[in-house]
Amino acid sequence: MCQQCNRALGLLYENVETMQRMIDYVLKHQSETQATDAVEA
Repeated sequence: MCQQCNRALGLLYENVETMQRMIDYVLKHQSETQATDAVEA
């Protein structure tokens, strides 16, 4: 596991519920993020 992933897991206290909420958030806002990234490129 890379250092960044290991750090993220530690900050989340390996809490699966918190990780799932983060995944849900990213998926919900994924199209907004991709649109912003396209404008900046």
